[in-house]
Amino acid sequence: MYIKLTDAEKNLLKNKNINFEDERDFSEEEAEELLDKVRDVEIYYSQRVGTDGTSIRLYKEYGNLADKIQDAIDEN
Repeated sequence: MYIKLTDAEKNLLKNKNINFEDERDFSEEEAEELLDKVRDVEIYYSQRVGTDGTSIRLYKEYGNLADKIQDAIDEN
């Protein structure tokens, strides 16, 4: 399956050293591994939400990214 991400979404992954190869055909297992990594980051920021505005923003951004990857998995 192909996972289409915006440049901003790719930067979110890059900022957390999560490898993402654009235009790659992911197996379901590879997509789920990517999803797990993004969910881990989302959980990290969810635990920091009360500390500052940046954490709230990043929690939402990683959550939206995880949802997008989940949707791509569900479509296949």
